[in-house]
Amino acid sequence: MAKNKLRGQKSRNVFHIARHNNFKAKNKAKPVTTNLKAVNVDEAVIQL
Repeated sequence: MAKNKLRGQKSRNVFHIARHNNFKAKNKAKPVTTNLKAVNVDEAVIQL
């Protein structure tokens, strides 16, 4: 029983780390996309 519990905790930790990394990647990508959108808006204003 104890061995199974330890394995279960390890697998949960692995999934938690994977999810945490995904959130980091999303957080990094969000400011980049917003910056690109801001640049595109500025270019559209210049073209008009």
